[in-house]
Amino acid sequence: MNKSRKVFSFIIFAIILCSTFSSTLATVLAEKTDELEKNLSSEAVLLMEASTGKVIYENNGYEKKYPASTTKIMTAILAIEHCNLNETATASEFAINSVPSGYSTANIQIGETLSVKDLLYALMLQSANESAVILAEHVSGSQEAFANLMNKKAKEIGCKNTHFVNPNGIHDENHYTTAYDLALIAQYAMKNQTFRDIVKTTSFTLPATTSYPSESRTYANTNNLIIYDARNRPDNYYYKYATGIKTGYTSAAKNCLVASAEKNGIEYISVVLGASITYENTGSVSHRYVDTIALFDYAFDNFSFRKLKAANNLIKTIKIENGIAKIIPEKCKGCGVCVSACPQHIIRLVPFENDVVIGCSNTEKGVITRKYCEKGCIGCRLCEKTCPNGAVKVVNNLAVIDYSLCTGCGACAEKCPRHLISKGKNDDLPSEEPLLG
Repeated sequence: MNKSRKVFSFIIFAIILCSTFSSTLATVLAEKTDELEKNLSSEAVLLMEASTGKVIYENNGYEKKYPASTTKIMTAILAIEHCNLNETATASEFAINSVPSGYSTANIQIGETLSVKDLLYALMLQSANESAVILAEHVSGSQEAFANLMNKKAKEIGCKNTHFVNPNGIHDENHYTTAYDLALIAQYAMKNQTFRDIVKTTSFTLPATTSYPSESRTYANTNNLIIYDARNRPDNYYYKYATGIKTGYTSAAKNCLVASAEKNGIEYISVVLGASITYENTGSVSHRYVDTIALFDYAFDNFSFRKLKAANNLIKTIKIENGIAKIIPEKCKGCGVCVSACPQHIIRLVPFENDVVIGCSNTEKGVITRKYCEKGCIGCRLCEKTCPNGAVKVVNNLAVIDYSLCTGCGACAEKCPRHLISKGKNDDLPSEEPLLG
């Protein structure tokens, strides 16, 4: 980790994602977060704001999981970047025969030639596994070489726990990712207009060719979020704000969905992995859709963009002395911009008295600063729920630590959505007034 300090002259010309953290609204948000958690059933979920990459909510979002056909998001964006859409590619015997029985196909024939554009639609709407291999061989010469290209791109995007061995997600124990990494890949892909146009398309038809002289290969998008359905029943998953992206399923991965939705100029990306299907009197219920819709509703109902400072308007509230950030009390409005902007999360919202130190120069071993501003805590209780030793309790919107139980593992610090808690060891903790929230 880079431990260098830079003198900050904060020029804010972005619109920062925020929520209103009055005590009343904080309580409401905490209650809604608790309600969301109770209703989610998938093994791993993650919700990200698309323009900033801000993670709004996650549960097991950084655990390795099998991605199934959500793998094809990476395949599609690489094909778009490396090919002209009007180029043609021919299906090899390997591309057709490498798809195991039971996996989805678009009935493409050995030796059939199709445009890259048609192959992309087959890939992303019908989830055609042979189309993924045809595109991989067209771009890189072989499936193995294309997998190397996928892994290289994943690292460039910022993925830390992803490894691809094929372009379609056919199950392999060495083919894995995380909900967070999939969100990063989707965020990257959705910046491409061609990709966006494909994943929001509801149906398509492969053209007739000499190998298949019929236009009978018409397929609907497997993503039911974008398929209009007027029925009032539990298995109606149409979501009018949905903009994509890709479903997936294998017996090992279970039901998966990487989705996007946009409302009032804000777009979110959700990732749901390891979802189940339950059965009710009215039919089956797919929880990859139920959980995804719950995540989107939670985001749109509780978060918005707020303009904090106009372009080119300098905020001269923070000064750096000897590597320690200090506050200028008469200028600070308690907006928390510095907290959000600090890349190492070492600035905290604290009382303004006596030009108090709000940062810590010792980031290597970490120090938990006491007397944080009460307005900083939103009462989500994630620190309390996460602590493996029961050392953290939230009382009146303040996280209180029991030093006799704390091992300094940092679990509470990692879960705090506002970065109000810093990882530390027992020896580093203050001896009194252990207020952390």
